[in-house]
Amino acid sequence: MAVTLVIVVLFGVLGVYFDDYLEQSFLDNNRSRLLHGFQRLAANLRDIEGRLDEATIFVERDEALHAAISLIDQYQDKQHYNAFLIDEEKKQIATELLTRVKLSFNNDIALYDRHGELIAGVVLTPEGYWLHYLSYQGGIRHLWRRSERAEAYREVAVRGHLRQPLEVDPRQLAARELSYHTLDNALALRSTRHVVDPTDATPIAYVQLTRLLGADYFEGLSRDLDMRITAHFVDTAEQLTPLLDEVALSRDLSVAQGDVEYIAMSGIHSREGEVQLVAQLNKSEVNQLLDTNRMRLLTFLLVAGFGVLLSMRVLIRRQLAWPLNRLMQQIHRISQRDYSTAQPVASGDELEVISRNINALAETVQEREASLHRSQQELEYLSNHDPLTELPNRRYLALSLERALHRAKQRESWLALLFLDLDEFKLVNDTLGHDVGDQLLREVSRRLSGHVRGSDMLARIGGDEFNILLDGVEGLEEVEHFAQRLIDLFAVPFTIGERTLYTTASIGIALYPQDGEEGVTLTKHADLAMYRAKANGRNHFSFYSDELSTGLSKRTEMTHALREAVATGNQFLLHFQPKIALDQGRLVAVEALLRWQSPIYGQVSPVEFIPLAEESGLILPIGEWVLEEACKAYKRLEREGLVLDHISINMSNVQLQHGDMVSTVEGVVLRTGIDAERVELEITESFIATDAEEALATLHRFRAMKIRLAVDDFGTGYSSMSYLQRLPITRIKIDKSFIDGLPDNQESVAITRAILALARALRLSVTAEGVERPAQLDFLIEEACDEVQGYLYARPMPFDDLLHFARDSRYRLQRKGS
Repeated sequence: MAVTLVIVVLFGVLGVYFDDYLEQSFLDNNRSRLLHGFQRLAANLRDIEGRLDEATIFVERDEALHAAISLIDQYQDKQHYNAFLIDEEKKQIATELLTRVKLSFNNDIALYDRHGELIAGVVLTPEGYWLHYLSYQGGIRHLWRRSERAEAYREVAVRGHLRQPLEVDPRQLAARELSYHTLDNALALRSTRHVVDPTDATPIAYVQLTRLLGADYFEGLSRDLDMRITAHFVDTAEQLTPLLDEVALSRDLSVAQGDVEYIAMSGIHSREGEVQLVAQLNKSEVNQLLDTNRMRLLTFLLVAGFGVLLSMRVLIRRQLAWPLNRLMQQIHRISQRDYSTAQPVASGDELEVISRNINALAETVQEREASLHRSQQELEYLSNHDPLTELPNRRYLALSLERALHRAKQRESWLALLFLDLDEFKLVNDTLGHDVGDQLLREVSRRLSGHVRGSDMLARIGGDEFNILLDGVEGLEEVEHFAQRLIDLFAVPFTIGERTLYTTASIGIALYPQDGEEGVTLTKHADLAMYRAKANGRNHFSFYSDELSTGLSKRTEMTHALREAVATGNQFLLHFQPKIALDQGRLVAVEALLRWQSPIYGQVSPVEFIPLAEESGLILPIGEWVLEEACKAYKRLEREGLVLDHISINMSNVQLQHGDMVSTVEGVVLRTGIDAERVELEITESFIATDAEEALATLHRFRAMKIRLAVDDFGTGYSSMSYLQRLPITRIKIDKSFIDGLPDNQESVAITRAILALARALRLSVTAEGVERPAQLDFLIEEACDEVQGYLYARPMPFDDLLHFARDSRYRLQRKGS
């Protein structure tokens, strides 16, 4: 009895001691939790500051953006504002800012000129991102904006929309810094960087990037830390609470106890006053843990008492019966394919050795079975997926297509198969290498994957070809909308390392049950429709029709005939279109144009056979023939006593992107004896956009040979003033689509005048194409255009007719009616 009483008293004393210890440890733990919450918040804010600062570095590295800002800074006159030129640059800047703010996962971004006036900005609203730019008319500000999903800008009231975060105090732009602000009743972190003039290092523009830390941010942080953290804004310059960084570095945190919670406070300086940060722990929840620990302590003491009584019995069982029973259990688990490691028998004799060996055996068997299972899974995955993009492959697509067709038949519903092929992808591999091509394919697959529904399938079936299976479509309009979305994805360039690549896609579409009821048939018909999309100019989608089978046969036959024409060398000829100098009123140059006189098809339009030549690679020998024959024709004109300023020769993108083209041109110049300054190569804007840096290098090599360079069909492609300033070109050719509207269409008039003004500013010559009416000629004369060509003077003609035209005095410039 006395022993029992002593044991009870002993356990009572231990209980009181450990209860006091638990309570004090519990209070220290709560203080540590609140301190950890502030430390975590401080570290999180420092991480956001660092990423926000890094996200604005692009403004110091983006040469195209620097060029656009410099152009705006130099030419923007608010009283005599050139809206056509400057606003287009601002729109492009707004688009670039949208890309930057989305890629950095921030809220707002704005670009200001040296006076603190807005140039362009992007603001995140509940409806999405909105793009803004500030224009002027007679010195008055006009704000234009559009949503990221819209195509066109519309004007909005400056007073109603030009506010934070778009309009700031210019004094806040003077310092490059990270600062906190109170914005829309939320905490905002803002990074400011300067764009400086490289000549004198003075700022010419400022960029501000904003990250909003609203209620959602603090709610997410509270969930992660299992405590409530909130921000409260105090309109005072006096610091009422310890700063967050001081609290995070200190381990001395003052914690107050309320009726229902534990509370600790710190603060942050913002431009608008102090931001108080409050961390709270629910008292009832944490006290419940203390009560649980007390109950565990009581339970432990009771169990310990009973444990003393049972220790002798357990000791006897431990020596023999229990070890043998554990060994049998281990063996039984292995027989049931349960290979988890069991606690070995700790008897200190041979039984413990046997127990450990059984565990080792279980691990060995488990590893072998797991390795076999992994190998089976890897083989299954590789047989169904493309190793480069990790997308489903042709085999997996075929199986999925058969299952989808079975479901569609049962439900009597539609499905669509889209066949997507990248345009001119072979050029990327040939000119930039297969490594760049593989990276481009991976980027394309990632972009496409982000826009395919979970119920559909995206597969790479080989090369640059992808298939998309749309299951359960409800109508033609849904398929058209989806296909157009895919086409629009390629409007944004791809960044591969330090290269910016533009590519487009052509899509063919076949529908079940209209275009076939079997997978093989649908795939074939979608493929045919894709080729029609390419034939229609690429960067389009096309639906299958029965006429496509016939068209494909004709296309194959015509390609074969084109190969025969290259082999024989006697079916091609050149026609020449005169180019008239308006200031002299006489013939000064000609453009060489290729014609194909096929014995099978007769006179074939270049619109038909040039795409076939580019796709088949025949454009390289054909282009070299054109170049050499055109140079020979110029030399023949010289021998006839007709000395022209130059001869223009069109160059395909395929030719220009071929690695030996500069050497080919140099060889032709040497063989024909033509003066290199008399050769003018006409390039397209799409060549420049494919790989801007590589294109610039090629063009500079041509100019080093004194070859002239003209941008053909200017204004219809990818040109921007920032790129145009860097190009070593000598001439701009205004596209016929703009000349057709002269002089009555005001848009055509404005565009033509803008191009002429831009050319004069950059000291470039200008040729107007497609002049067919006297009124067009009168307008171009008044606007001081350099050259014209078109049916008003002459159609393209054979060489002998050109000689007759050149010697006939009637080619001289005559105003109609004079």
